[in-house]
Amino acid sequence: MPDVPNSDQRRFKDVMGFTDGVNSYLAPQLIKDTQLRWAENAVNKGEIWQCRPGFQALLALCTVPGAPLYDWWYNLGDPNPLYFLRGPPGVPRLINQPVLNPQFFTIWTPTGGSPQAVFGLNGSVFFAPMLENGGFDTPRQIIGLQFDPNVAQITATACVKSADLVAFKIKPIVPYNVLMFQDGLSRAGYWDGTGAGHLNPQKLYTVDKTGNTDYVSGYNETRIGKYQAWSGNRLWVWNGTEGHVSDINDPFHFTEECVLTNVPAFYVPDPVTMVIDRGVSGVQENRVFVCTAKQTWTFRSGIQDRTTWGATQDFQRLTFNEVGCVAARSAVNHRGLLFWYSESGIVKFDSFGTITNTQSLPPIDSEMAFSKLRMATDRSSICAGHFDSYVFWGVPVGPTQNGRIVNGQIQVLDRNVIPMTAGIAGTTYFVYEYAAWQGVWTGIRPIEWCTAQVYGRTRCFCLSMDYDGVPRIWEAFQGNRCDNGQPIKWFLETKTHPVTESPFVTDVFRHFRVLLSEVRGTVNVAGFWKGMRGVYHQLLETVITAAPGSLFLTGGPSTPLLRDTPVTSYDKQFRELISEDNRQITGGSCQSAGVESTKTDGEDRAFSLLLKFQGVGAMFAYRIATDKTPQKQEGMVMTDESGLKILPDAGCPQYLPGALQTFVLGDAPPAMATMPTTPCYVEDAYVSPVDPCAPEM
Repeated sequence: MPDVPNSDQRRFKDVMGFTDGVNSYLAPQLIKDTQLRWAENAVNKGEIWQCRPGFQALLALCTVPGAPLYDWWYNLGDPNPLYFLRGPPGVPRLINQPVLNPQFFTIWTPTGGSPQAVFGLNGSVFFAPMLENGGFDTPRQIIGLQFDPNVAQITATACVKSADLVAFKIKPIVPYNVLMFQDGLSRAGYWDGTGAGHLNPQKLYTVDKTGNTDYVSGYNETRIGKYQAWSGNRLWVWNGTEGHVSDINDPFHFTEECVLTNVPAFYVPDPVTMVIDRGVSGVQENRVFVCTAKQTWTFRSGIQDRTTWGATQDFQRLTFNEVGCVAARSAVNHRGLLFWYSESGIVKFDSFGTITNTQSLPPIDSEMAFSKLRMATDRSSICAGHFDSYVFWGVPVGPTQNGRIVNGQIQVLDRNVIPMTAGIAGTTYFVYEYAAWQGVWTGIRPIEWCTAQVYGRTRCFCLSMDYDGVPRIWEAFQGNRCDNGQPIKWFLETKTHPVTESPFVTDVFRHFRVLLSEVRGTVNVAGFWKGMRGVYHQLLETVITAAPGSLFLTGGPSTPLLRDTPVTSYDKQFRELISEDNRQITGGSCQSAGVESTKTDGEDRAFSLLLKFQGVGAMFAYRIATDKTPQKQEGMVMTDESGLKILPDAGCPQYLPGALQTFVLGDAPPAMATMPTTPCYVEDAYVSPVDPCAPEM
């Protein structure tokens, strides 16, 4: 049979040049041709869609017998002998061990030392030195620090201490790096790479006959807070509605607030939910951004002379009313812009003209509606990260773990899908940003992200509470586009493309084609089609393979592999994949005929593709082929519908005959009131492969 039995009836919809990411907010037939409806574990860079960069697990925080953290975890249990249970041979274990509670993570470098990962579990603080080969040394507990084991988050802030109380007076010292910790309940803690401890906020000082103030050593130290930021060479600490500021160049002491002529504290109407240093922007000095759930305040931290704060106009300013922050770790500075998660979604702040003028600050993430609708009501766990042109947020989607909300999806924004352009319009210099949402990445569940310079290379890490209950430190953006060396499952759902000249004209779906580039290794491919009605129908399933290099071959030109055999890396490859012809035109399984239409799924106005991959490759272009069909040109008498017509989220449409029924609709989330359509993509659960924790033998 020829490829096109009636060529004058065949129509093609060819799509390439993907520059606009995903859009799950608009009706899927109305988004741009250059957009997808949804993507998972994929990136839209350089006008193609391909598998996302990989994750590599660098350190598993196991608590099984023989693991570095086992003794610590074991000692957290109830020592009552009645709770002992025999574990592996000769190793007693406790029945009532506490659930692991990861509380923070950062990469930090002490003065004169090597970089290290510092993280908190159940109120204890650990550090793991980083090795030049890219990994981590054995984690060690920092003795002298103990925070509340039950709080969800501890804040860790890098500071530089260059002043101290010496002989009752504030004097300069040789600067050194210090990491400050707060949990909102315990006394503030510090770690300088060699020593650690908690600080005493109690006030104690004397005034001599000449009016000079002497501050007693061991007192007047860092205030207890929940959120903090190092800005303008001071530590800004907030707890509830009250904020305090440290002495200049000294995060350990808060003595300046004791002077009557200085501003002792700052207040906002509601409890603070986020504090971040904005840094210098243009001609404006440093500012600290302080958010409540409903408001955003700014403080002019760049003014060094504290005695002038009270007389400085707009030193404390309500910058945005009704725009606040719901998650402290959602705030991130990226390429000169500040982002954070408000009650309505992610907002982007550019300080040009906004310090002295009120302006709108709308959410920028409406395209991520499918993920946003699935998020938990409690969004305080959201955590932001950045790397290169990407900025991203771990968000609470998926089941809780031992009652803890975890971030099962990572919403990703690429701010440079194609190269940015710059120019001068009149006297204003501008940079045009071509940004696009990438859908979500899955596989790990980040607690906190950190991007840092490590041995001269910028790297991106996170602490993840993984699906097996083990916290791990992962490194993101692996160039092999594999998780722990294993292929990643990734999915693309295209726009629902109109294939006719009018929405009242229908065509018959015939087949689809996909052009793949960047193919390396083995790639599993499955392809499905769908109209505006019904469910997806599969027409393609295949495996393709492209040898990645001679080192991975069991045969070929480099076999046998000897010591002097040259190792060759082979180029990535290209493929054209063609689906079967659609045979469901006159019926078939899982049809919506009788539920949504009198027509079968193969006859419709618009069609989309769902493409599922596992392995390294990229979608370069796709084609949808349809045939014209005769159209009804006259009117007709419509009868009332009856019975039950069911279209489940997963499964086949179903019609149950019976009398016409009246329905009472149940409650729905308020967010549905502002949604034009209901996203309905059904996910495949993907988990990044890991090596399980096992007792040492």
